[in-house]
Amino acid sequence: MQLKTYSYHFADDKANSAASPFIKGGDANEYGLLAQEVELVFPELVITDPDGNKLINYTELIPMLLKAVQEMNMKLAELNSK
Repeated sequence: MQLKTYSYHFADDKANSAASPFIKGGDANEYGLLAQEVELVFPELVITDPDGNKLINYTELIPMLLKAVQEMNMKLAELNSK
């Protein structure tokens, strides 16, 4: 509940896109989280690159999200049984 989602797009900067494999580039909307916010809740999921940019390891976030959904489903099943 502490994390918010955001919609954003990177500027189409070909030089910057080519320099970093983490920046997709283009003008399409993307969706994500702010690394600074994630770092407060899950510091192990955020790394800082040599330029000081913070990056989220979204792959490691997936099991945590799955666990949260499983816990919610268990609570929902418990409420439905009452």
